[in-house]
Amino acid sequence: MAYTGSNNLAAPGLLRGTYPERTAAASDRGERLAARLRAALVSPQRLGATRMPDFIAAVAQLDAQHAGMDRSALRERAHTLRAELSLGGLSEPLLAQAFALVRAVALQELGVRPFDTQLMAARVMLDNRLAEMATGEGKTLAAAVC
Repeated sequence: MAYTGSNNLAAPGLLRGTYPERTAAASDRGERLAARLRAALVSPQRLGATRMPDFIAAVAQLDAQHAGMDRSALRERAHTLRAELSLGGLSEPLLAQAFALVRAVALQELGVRPFDTQLMAARVMLDNRLAEMATGEGKTLAAAVC
């Protein structure tokens, strides 16, 4: 059965607008959703006054431990850390160790070292929040860390 263009149905167009069936309540829902998204959106630069500097300092301190490790030692450390994370959960000290290990592996395997802002964005994403990053700031590597 083909659509005949009945006048009983509201159709988008020049006379009735883009979505004539939507009411003001629908736009209120959209605004509420947008407000919740803005509340969840966190920029790594806005995190400077929170616990992030301590977390990044802990990761930097652990970087020195992984600097001289070869591939097999890094793999072995990853296996033990995976077991610790499964038992202990995502605690801050274990996450700092995991991020330092990922940073060392990325440097050895990819030739790139994740920046602090990328680690902050990954930490934010692990908290089930959104991380806003500018173009060229390394969103792909930040997502790969978590």
